[in-house]
Amino acid sequence: MLKKIRLLLVLFLAIMLFGCDGSTGMTVKFHIEGENNVVTVKAKKGEIVMPNDPYIDGFIFDGWYLDDGTFMVEFEPEMLKEMLSSSVVDVYAKWRDTITIIFRAEGAEDIIITLKIGTSPEELPDVPEKTGFFGYWDAVDYSQLRGDTVVQAVYTDASDLKHHINFYCGDTQKQLLVSHGDRVFQYPTFEIDEDYFIEGWYFDEDFTQPFNNEQPINDNLTLYGNISSFYTTEPLGEDLIITGYLGSKSNLVIPEKIFDKVVSGIADSAFADVDFLKTVTIPFTVTTIGEEAFANSSIQEITLPDTLTEIGKSAFAGCTGLTELSIPGSNIQFGVDILTGCTNLESLAVPFGNQLTFLGYLFGAASAAENDLVPESLQSVEARADAISLAAAAFINCTSLTSLRLHGFTSIGEAAFYGCTNIKELELPASLNEIALGALSGLNNLESLTLSFIGETSSKNTYLGHLFGATVASENVNFIPEGLQTITLSYTKTIPENAFLNCSSLVNINLSDGLEEIGAHAFSGCSGLKEINLPSSLISIGFAAFEDCSNLETLVLPFIGETDKTNNYLGHLFGAASALENAQYIPQTLRKVEIYHVTALPSRALYNCSMLEEIILPDDLESIGEEAFALCNGLVSIELASPLKTIQNRAFADCLGLKEAFIPDSVQSIGFAIFEGCDNLENLRVPFLGENFEAFAHLGYFFGAPTYEDNATYVPASLEELVVSDKCYGFGTNAFYECNNLRTVTMFASGIFLDSELMLVFAYDMAGHEAYPWTVPTYPLEAISKLRFWEGFAYFVENNQVRIIRGNNQEVANIPETIEGYPVKTIGYYTFANQKVKTVSLPENLDVIEDYAFYNCTDLEVISLPERLDSIGKSAFAYCEALESITLPDNLTIISESLFRHCSELQNVVLPQYLEKISIYAFTECTSITDLSLSTSVYLIEGYAFDNSGINSIVIPNSEAYIEYNAFVNCDNLESITLHWKDNRDFSAIFDERANTVLKEITILEGCVAIKNREFSGYTALERITLPDTVTSIGYSAFNGCTKLANIRLPKNLTIIDENTFFNCSSLEEITLPEKLTDINYGAFRNCTRLMHIDFPATLTQIIDRAFEGCSSLAEVYLPLNITFIGQDAFNTGVNTLFLCAAPELPERWNQNWAGLSQNIHWNIDYEQIGRFEKMLYLIEGNAVTILSVDQDVVELIIPEQIAGFPVTKIRSWAIKYCENLRKLVIPDTTLTIEAGAIVATRGIQSLTLPFLGGSRSDNEPLSYIFYGN
Repeated sequence: MLKKIRLLLVLFLAIMLFGCDGSTGMTVKFHIEGENNVVTVKAKKGEIVMPNDPYIDGFIFDGWYLDDGTFMVEFEPEMLKEMLSSSVVDVYAKWRDTITIIFRAEGAEDIIITLKIGTSPEELPDVPEKTGFFGYWDAVDYSQLRGDTVVQAVYTDASDLKHHINFYCGDTQKQLLVSHGDRVFQYPTFEIDEDYFIEGWYFDEDFTQPFNNEQPINDNLTLYGNISSFYTTEPLGEDLIITGYLGSKSNLVIPEKIFDKVVSGIADSAFADVDFLKTVTIPFTVTTIGEEAFANSSIQEITLPDTLTEIGKSAFAGCTGLTELSIPGSNIQFGVDILTGCTNLESLAVPFGNQLTFLGYLFGAASAAENDLVPESLQSVEARADAISLAAAAFINCTSLTSLRLHGFTSIGEAAFYGCTNIKELELPASLNEIALGALSGLNNLESLTLSFIGETSSKNTYLGHLFGATVASENVNFIPEGLQTITLSYTKTIPENAFLNCSSLVNINLSDGLEEIGAHAFSGCSGLKEINLPSSLISIGFAAFEDCSNLETLVLPFIGETDKTNNYLGHLFGAASALENAQYIPQTLRKVEIYHVTALPSRALYNCSMLEEIILPDDLESIGEEAFALCNGLVSIELASPLKTIQNRAFADCLGLKEAFIPDSVQSIGFAIFEGCDNLENLRVPFLGENFEAFAHLGYFFGAPTYEDNATYVPASLEELVVSDKCYGFGTNAFYECNNLRTVTMFASGIFLDSELMLVFAYDMAGHEAYPWTVPTYPLEAISKLRFWEGFAYFVENNQVRIIRGNNQEVANIPETIEGYPVKTIGYYTFANQKVKTVSLPENLDVIEDYAFYNCTDLEVISLPERLDSIGKSAFAYCEALESITLPDNLTIISESLFRHCSELQNVVLPQYLEKISIYAFTECTSITDLSLSTSVYLIEGYAFDNSGINSIVIPNSEAYIEYNAFVNCDNLESITLHWKDNRDFSAIFDERANTVLKEITILEGCVAIKNREFSGYTALERITLPDTVTSIGYSAFNGCTKLANIRLPKNLTIIDENTFFNCSSLEEITLPEKLTDINYGAFRNCTRLMHIDFPATLTQIIDRAFEGCSSLAEVYLPLNITFIGQDAFNTGVNTLFLCAAPELPERWNQNWAGLSQNIHWNIDYEQIGRFEKMLYLIEGNAVTILSVDQDVVELIIPEQIAGFPVTKIRSWAIKYCENLRKLVIPDTTLTIEAGAIVATRGIQSLTLPFLGGSRSDNEPLSYIFYGN
């Protein structure tokens, strides 16, 4: 209809304008907005240039129209051609204030909305779903749109889209990345106090909008965590009390505060019936525990504060898992039954007082008579009190108790423990001041008792039996339990007379440090005591205090006697009237006495104590009186210590058991005959001979000899060794006259001693050695006057040079360049032998280290030898077991005999540049040495030089070096040796039979001309051997049985390989034959089962019988034309070896059976025409290829039609033999001939492709023709 109206208007306008002259043009008025906004444009010949589209803010221009208002006819410039040229045409702009938005998604219907210009939609329509994708509308700023728009849906693989979730908990923020559409399965972890938890997550900080983790995440989120306490609480004033627990922890530490409020109590039933609790710790802020607070819970351990003032009724009732409970504090108000039903409680500590006066109260008892309600499991109780009396019957009939400790009680009533028949340990408090008669009666099984006084009070009825019902001390034995073995006295100053009279069951007495007095007969008749330790606080010991302690073995006491000044003899303690009666009264069982407090040991203090075997004296002892130890025959050794100053006459006289005595340098005065009658003394150490340092007496002085002429009479024949301090100024005339049994007199600090022949020698500890293995150097007696000392070293000055003869016996020995201005030139014989030295520094001007200088220095680790040193004696470092490394100076030409013998840790030795000789035993038993490389100057290695060493490899480069027999005997690790070998001895002469089984590599250097018969026969470990080209002959069986020898290059000048040279070399795989070789003799390579290939030189003329017999891996053999003789079975390999012979046919001198049973022999072969292709050996004959053999390990064999550019035309007999793994075989169509038996003993073929059956295309032979043994 609209088109029809438009057409009529056009026709009407055309008629109206018909006949006008178009030359003047046409006017078109473009009305944009009303009559005031008009654009006029002239049109010529019906053509017009249109104005730009107009713009009004907030509106969209929607085209030009010929009618105003209705906008039914849209103006188009082509219309002007139909109008009169002189016309004036009015055109009106159409405007609208809305736009159309089309939302478009692939595969879905469009979604259309109308939008007012300059605005945005309140919400966008849902994006149509697309499986596996997240969809969203393309980003558009709708408020800026000024025309209709199509908005496209955008789809993203949902697996790649991630959303950020920000979690806020307290002051901490964490972020989680979640894939689009996923849910939150695990929240981030926040570090919050263990008593709090995150109750939930919310969208708002006021926690009113909870987050549901079941909702999929489609956008970024922010969530807030609400922190709550595991403990439920109720207010109590400004504090809180805990009413319950929401958590699941089994080990609880209840906080002091919850949300900054103090926790001051546990409410009734707060933890009742909780079945997962194991341990609970209650803070000091808690003062009350309510009724049934933990009743019937699974609690096993609880820690209570000492601030508790009240524990409610049945607080722990039914806690069967509770085995131990300690209730601290005092004056606690206890509810009834707090422990009723705690049937497994074993240990309890509790304050008595207020309601608690008898134990059963805690377990539901109405009175002490019901103490039997105490559980049978309860064994140990610690009861505390605040200065109150323990009520009568407090523990009556508590039969389960085995241990009871009391504190703070002031008195104990009668029968307090009646019926407690199983108590074994009882501790009474120091606060006690009164114990009723028989208070402990009924404790029939008591074993240990701790108390602070003995008796009713500290001054009344002071005997032990009072506590058990005895009315006098003499009845102790009748009332004290038979099992009571240990008494501990604490805070006791006095043990009264008869306190423990006849307490024969006692085994241990523990006395307090404050004890000052022990009364007479205090322990008389305590026959069970074996050890008594008296404290240093003791001032006096009453007469016969330990009389009839008949089994006493050890006595430790601060002094001997009644006090430290009266009755100073040991027998006083046991009832002896004087020291002469010691032996009669002191128990014969007494073996050890330790005195620890006195400075002076009185005369006869231990006189005739023959039963004593050990006496320990105080560290501060200064003097020993006359006959203090006389007749102590049980003593074997006496070692006195500083600061002892004086020993009086006969101090150790007649001690027949004494074998050694040590008197320190601090002693300044020694009385006459101190060891008289000590007839078994063997070793004696004294600071000097005589009364003092200046006396210069004879040895017999110590033994009662008036003069040196009486030495033989008084000095015991048993005395062999005497050590005298080097502070001794000298000896008297004939000091050792007729001391014929005296073996050594040693100057103590220096270690230098006089031997039995009065010759100055060097000390050596012979323990473990049968006899001196050397000659000991000696000096005349007068040399002692020339002996000098410096920093512990002993030395002589000879010819203005220092010779050190004894080391300082310290861990570090720093020897200076000079001593007293003289250069140190020599370290003498045995100077450091057997000393504990670890590090040695030697002077640079040292020339000589003599024999045994550092012998047996088992701790020596570091020593640096000076460059100018040119002589080191034999065994100088022998048995230095800790020495790991040493560098020998270049001036040294000889490594002397046994120089490093048994240096078991020695690993690295730097040898001198000009070393010439390594002597016998030089490195014997050096088990850590692994390799040595000798210089060319070494010409001699003596026998046993490396005996039993750990040497692994050695190089001996000197062509003239001589190695003696057994030089490397017992070298179980020697695997490699490089040397010249030119003598006529057997190579094994320098080793022993072990070399056959350990040597792996031998390198013989230039100069050797012959390898003798059987030289290396039976070397079963030998893997490699290198022979020089100077070798021209190798004897028969030279390598026979070298079962690990894998390859060898034979010398280039060798012409003959002798009989059985490599017989049974079962590992030999490769051998290079010399170019001049002419003969291979009988059995030369027999049974070399791994030999796979061998190249014969053109010079070879003869291969004798059985030369390669048994070489079962020999696959193919090329025999040159010049071979004139091959013996019987020379190549009887046991398998069908391929033989390629240059000869046109069997030569006359080849044995008929030279190849054993082999059928695979090819004559008249031109070796230059032989080649290999993949796993095939082929021969080019004329212009065609013949397949000679195939590798036996082939699995699939596809023979090509051409090899090397020539067609494959022939398959020789036995070409495909023993191919047990061959499964597929293809022979090409180019093949003209397949010889009989071409496929031998190959049974596994599953796929076979042939150009024909039989031997050729024209034959009528069956398929079996080409097979043999299949």
